Amino acid sequence: MTAESQTFQRHLRECAQCNAEFAGFSDVRQSVVAWRNESLGAMASPERVPNRVANMAGAAGRTEQTPSALSALREFFNLSPLWLKGAVAFASLLFCVFAGLAVSRLREKPTVAVVPPATPAYSQPELDALVDQRVKAELERIRNAGGPEQKSVLTADNASPKNSDQTGPEP
Repeated sequence: MTAESQTFQRHLRECAQCNAEFAGFSDVRQSVVAWRNESLGAMASPERVPNRVANMAGAAGRTEQTPSALSALREFFNLSPLWLKGAVAFASLLFCVFAGLAVSRLREKPTVAVVPPATPAYSQPELDALVDQRVKAELERIRNAGGPEQKSVLTADNASPKNSDQTGPEP
């Protein structure tokens, strides 16, 4: 400390009028700091105030308490408009609903899909034999179902159709 500041502090302790005036200034200073903290929030912290002024305020016997987080939150909602309170309530409700759905979804046991065994595949010769068998069966069915005209049209070796109604030489 410099000699000038020591002289000032000694005079402040001895002179009641200057001490009262300084206390009035410290009240104004505390009001300005509280207003600044309320308006600007955490951007303007008391650490930025010069230590000399803070020490002088402490010497005058004044201490400032910071509000708890719960009281600050209450004050925020007291000052906020009604639409903001409703939006926060709606967002909180949605959060709770989705959190409940997520927890219930996590509690469900996953369903295991059971895949039936695949039918055995046919080899190429087996497939050819099955196709030939089905073709012959279908041709036989068509022959038995049709009249005499149909029988003469269809032959097993796919030769030209022979019909008794045709006149002329056969090729």
